[in-house]
Amino acid sequence: MTLERTLFIATEGEPVPIPVRIEVPFFDRNAWVCKFTIGWPEGEVKHHGMGFDAVQAVNLAFHTIAIHLYASEHHRAGHMYFDEPGRGYGFPLPAGSRNLAIGDDKDL
Repeated sequence: MTLERTLFIATEGEPVPIPVRIEVPFFDRNAWVCKFTIGWPEGEVKHHGMGFDAVQAVNLAFHTIAIHLYASEHHRAGHMYFDEPGRGYGFPLPAGSRNLAIGDDKDL
C-alpha cells in the first residue's frame, strides 16, 4: 500500500504535479523503515525515515519530506502549493525548523 499527496508548481500554463508517495513502514534489521518518493520535475528523490517503531518511522519520514519541500527552489520561488498557494504542504517540519513553516503548516 502506498499513500500519495500531490503538490503543484504554478506555471503560466497548467500546474505541474509533484507526487509525494509514502510507503507502509516495514521492519528491517532492528529498525522500522518508512520509504518515500518525491516526484520533482527535475527527477525523483527517494529517501526514508527510520525509527524504533512504525509510528516513529512515519513521523520521521514526514519531517524529512517537509525538509525536502521547504528546501526546494520551488518553495523559495513561491511557486509550489498543495491546496492553495501560501497555505503550506501538510507535512510537519521538525522542531528546529518550524519557524520556516507557512500557512497551515505553522499549526502542525
